[in-house]
Amino acid sequence: METTTPASISTLHESSPPFLLYRRSEASDIPKIRRLIDGGENSNQSLARTLQRRYGNDYDIEQLIHSSPLCIVATDKADTQVFGFIAYSFVPPAYVTTKPILNEDGKSQDISKISIGSWDSWLQTIYSFKDVKVHNTAFIAFLCTEPDHSVVFLETALTTAFQIMTNVKFICYFLPDSLILFPPLSSPRHQTFHHSNADNTIPDTVDTVSKHSANTKIGDRIDRRRHRTMHKGAKYFTEIPILSSNVAFSLHVCHRQELLPTFRVRKARVEDCDDLIPMLRKQNLLKEKHVDYFLAGLVESKSEGTKTLVAEADGQIIGFMSINRDFNQKRLINSYELEVFDDLKKDTTPFQTKSALQTPDSTQTENFSNQNISSSDYSLQLPTKQTAQQSAETKEASLNAFCIDILCIEHYYASYSAEFLRGAFLMFKAREYCLISLPPNTPEIKLLAQFSTVQAKNDSVSPHNLYIANRFGLGDLVDVRTGKTSDLVHINALTQGLKNQSEIMMAIEQILRLGETTLVVYVVEILSQIVGVVVLKICLDPQQIIDQYQVEMFTSLKQSPVNGKPIIIEHMIINPLFEVQSRWILQEIMRQAECPCLLYLVDTTKKTDFATQRLTKYELVPVKRRRMIQYPDNLRDGIPVPSPLPFNLQIITPSIVLEQRISINSRIVVIGESNVGIAFLEKLVYSTHLKFTHLTLISTQKKGWEEFSQYFPTARCYTKLELKQIALDYYVRVVYERAKELDRESKLIKLGNGQMIQYDYLVLCPGLQFNVSKLDVSLSELGGVFSMNKSNIEDIQRAIKLFNAELESLAVIFGRSVQAYATVEMMLNSGVSPSRIVLVDPTIPSKATCFNNPAVEKRVFDHLEKIGVKHYQGYRIYKWGVNETTAPRSISGIVLLNRQTNDPIRLPMVDFLLYADERSVDNATFKLINESSLVFDGRLVIDQHFLTNDPFIFGAGSVTKYASRYNTHWSHIHYDSKEIGTKLANIVLQIFDPTIQPQELVDYENLPEFKYAKKCEAMLPGSNYYITFDRPHLPGQLELERNNPASYGRDLVIDTDKLGYFSIHMDTQGYITSITYIGTHSIPIENILCLYGLHEKYLNRLVARFDEGIITDFVKFLNEPWALPLYHDRFPQFVRSSREEGMAEQSDEMKAIIAQLEHHVQVFKQVTTMYHFAEGWLMDGYQDSMIATNALQYKPSQCDEQERAVLYKLFDQSPDRKKWDAKVFEFMFDTGVFHSYP
Repeated sequence: METTTPASISTLHESSPPFLLYRRSEASDIPKIRRLIDGGENSNQSLARTLQRRYGNDYDIEQLIHSSPLCIVATDKADTQVFGFIAYSFVPPAYVTTKPILNEDGKSQDISKISIGSWDSWLQTIYSFKDVKVHNTAFIAFLCTEPDHSVVFLETALTTAFQIMTNVKFICYFLPDSLILFPPLSSPRHQTFHHSNADNTIPDTVDTVSKHSANTKIGDRIDRRRHRTMHKGAKYFTEIPILSSNVAFSLHVCHRQELLPTFRVRKARVEDCDDLIPMLRKQNLLKEKHVDYFLAGLVESKSEGTKTLVAEADGQIIGFMSINRDFNQKRLINSYELEVFDDLKKDTTPFQTKSALQTPDSTQTENFSNQNISSSDYSLQLPTKQTAQQSAETKEASLNAFCIDILCIEHYYASYSAEFLRGAFLMFKAREYCLISLPPNTPEIKLLAQFSTVQAKNDSVSPHNLYIANRFGLGDLVDVRTGKTSDLVHINALTQGLKNQSEIMMAIEQILRLGETTLVVYVVEILSQIVGVVVLKICLDPQQIIDQYQVEMFTSLKQSPVNGKPIIIEHMIINPLFEVQSRWILQEIMRQAECPCLLYLVDTTKKTDFATQRLTKYELVPVKRRRMIQYPDNLRDGIPVPSPLPFNLQIITPSIVLEQRISINSRIVVIGESNVGIAFLEKLVYSTHLKFTHLTLISTQKKGWEEFSQYFPTARCYTKLELKQIALDYYVRVVYERAKELDRESKLIKLGNGQMIQYDYLVLCPGLQFNVSKLDVSLSELGGVFSMNKSNIEDIQRAIKLFNAELESLAVIFGRSVQAYATVEMMLNSGVSPSRIVLVDPTIPSKATCFNNPAVEKRVFDHLEKIGVKHYQGYRIYKWGVNETTAPRSISGIVLLNRQTNDPIRLPMVDFLLYADERSVDNATFKLINESSLVFDGRLVIDQHFLTNDPFIFGAGSVTKYASRYNTHWSHIHYDSKEIGTKLANIVLQIFDPTIQPQELVDYENLPEFKYAKKCEAMLPGSNYYITFDRPHLPGQLELERNNPASYGRDLVIDTDKLGYFSIHMDTQGYITSITYIGTHSIPIENILCLYGLHEKYLNRLVARFDEGIITDFVKFLNEPWALPLYHDRFPQFVRSSREEGMAEQSDEMKAIIAQLEHHVQVFKQVTTMYHFAEGWLMDGYQDSMIATNALQYKPSQCDEQERAVLYKLFDQSPDRKKWDAKVFEFMFDTGVFHSYP
């Protein structure tokens, strides 16, 4: 079976460097391409001047990379130097259309807008080029190469372009009439490669042209083909005759057939078996002992239901296909959603299309030869009414499909798979559908680009993925044009049966009849029949989208402004028969609308627009959300900042059209809707070049708990807005049910409702839960006793209402967690009187509480005392009473016991108990893990790669612990959940991502390193907002550090009744490692979280200003305009790139500064190593160690004030200072932190 293995293009030759690596160009290549053009420091700028004569003075490399559908660069292996760059365009390049063309009468003709119209007709009036069409022609917009590698680069770039742009037959180049054709365009074809043991590698699809992909080579057959087909002196380009004398450019064309082999499909013959057997065995398609007899029997079969085809390229067999029209139709119908395809029968007319299709020209017929099926002879047409009626009368409800049993095609020729499919349809002329079924772990094949995915039914147990193709989608490409009033009747028929038809038709009527100016409608047409409609909305202000989504990852809206252009997809309806042409349709719309991209805002609340969402989910790419800056008073330069968009954003650009994402069909199931699971799925969903089609999340959280989410402390990984913008439920199948059983051998999960879910890889990350049975099992069985979990919130709320109806009983909240204190706030907001609430915290008063901060503890405890909530600290539940008169039996009073003095406190009126103490693995999760024989030792045991003892089951989050062989106290509970999920996804991606060099998961002693801050956010009694974050640390580690002032660092604290408590902790080097706030005022928390890991110097000399008494309010100080750029999500990248550039290009002054700083860095590293050694020693109980004590008292080397002043002066006087200022201004301008600058 042909598989998709992304491969970079490697061309070996004798000149230096030893080989070139070809890939898609990126924004990071712009400086290297400019160096190629400028020719370096010793260049005379001759190349730059030559390029200006060829492409005009206004060419912009950045604009070309962002706007061109395909740009290719050739680099050295280290990716430090560019040796060639080429940009393609689907329309005549700008350097042509910006010049006026003279008519026959000598008058100037403005053709600046010709690219959005029928430019092929315009081209035919000027040049003798009748075969040119909009869909079969591309242009070279820019070409620049290093002379020594120009011919090799052009050969590879042209061949790659033809393989990627499968519909393109011609690549054209406009040459100014004042110039002559130049090398390499005028050079003889490249005929051989210098390395005898090396092959030219050319990718078969765009997804193979990847910067990080591995090399894949093709056989010597490619070189032999070139020698065989190339005549002596053959050139890449030939000049097209000019029809008009007043033309400023000559047109040169490169033909597909000159570079790629002639592809031919025919019936298989017995004598082909000798060539087929090695091919099939190489790809492990046939493993039978007597494969030669099996294959010969298959080829010689006289059965009308089985056919075999072979594909030839330049006379050599390079592919084989076996098709069959007899299969279990009923089983497929029961397992897959085939209703839209008439259940593969002929007796209906789905989607109001077949019966309405017009009769084609009688001269257009299918040509078929028993001995040869040539793609040039193939022409599929829409069926006539007469044919459909005759078929219904003679074969009522007959099977209307065939399936592919075997497909094998050499990797290099995979882009020709569509020709194979056309040949298959000609073998079964009466059938309209072709099916292919693949196991879930099968790598995606190129043929699937012509197929649509058929969704499996929820109760399906079929392990395979089903794909379907229709013969009408393989014919000529559809036409796209703007809508007309006369189209309304046909559009109404097209949308018949859609739940939102009235909404769609109302929008279209407003455009076509009422002249609505904010919407534009395009119709898709073939043979004068409308088979699709797309409604676009004009974008009036793209800044809101730029501010909230990382659109710059795909295109530059500043390079290509979209103000006033229709770029937002409102509705997209396409006949299922032509859905395989969706990308061509979108490409044409972008061309005609002159848009650099199309966007779709996914509103998951619009449940009726399934047709649009299904298409956009498959064709468009999700865009990551952007962390928004929280501006003071929500004003940027005095202008209100638009509200956040609670939608997911998808995008498609011309380059994405040619870069089909690789579908990963493996079934990945996640158990547990924890932050770890969400982060893991988010990483997979937002992969730029992979599309995971079978992601499932099994969640035990009941819908509706979000109403009370403010009463559950969070790790501040995802807000409600972030979850809406990520929209995981749009890309992931979410099942709200508990996993009951796990069958590892069959890879099956049985849910509580009896449903079975299959998996290929399973991730266990349910998190820990409060479990009152940890106190006593019999207590957990009583009525009125609840564990404070999200899954119980509805029952708890009902119990609170009943509790409020009583007047004398008490409610006890037991726990030492932040959740216990947040539960008090929930009870107060639910109308419970403070005098009826008892909070029992088992923490001994001399020990640190969950807040780990005496100032915070005092604030919380004082408020509890002030409002009258009884607070018992250092007590445990000793006994409880049982009310036997209720059903079920309920709690009736408890006895508390002091953990230090054993003094009892009796609370006889308690009939409501909420448990929020220590979290543990809940009983259902333990049963699931234990009964499936996964290693469990208080927690699910994993290794450093997140793997359990089953290689197909991963574990992550607080439910896990590292295996004992690692001899560590660390576990995932001490780290940020989002970082854990992301690192797990990075490991899983190594399994599926062909652009990542696969690495064996070798077990070694080093555990993964986690750096993100561990956060906690809660709403505490008195409506006090509490937020804290700190670097990862073990329990008790902070107390140890506080006892050693020399290594502890420093706390900056502002604590007032009006402002609340705000503390910033910095380490000994001045880096912020922790911030804590509690107060009744709202603070810009998104901004505050960005400060983690920043040096205080970034904060406008925070320490010095605090010591001088200038700062009296941290929130106000950190909200000043100078601080806002720090909160942009691109600021960390700006800092890294600035540091790298500063280290790479150094003036004498910078070298002196860096040399001085390196001395302090080395001393700091030595001290840090000594400190961590001593810290670990003390935590293991060696408090009396003299070595450890001395190490902790050692003070790291730092620059004194005088030395620091000298370093500042050196930098201020260096030429690097101006470069730095320019770079800062560029960052401010690009990010748009402010709309205006002084």
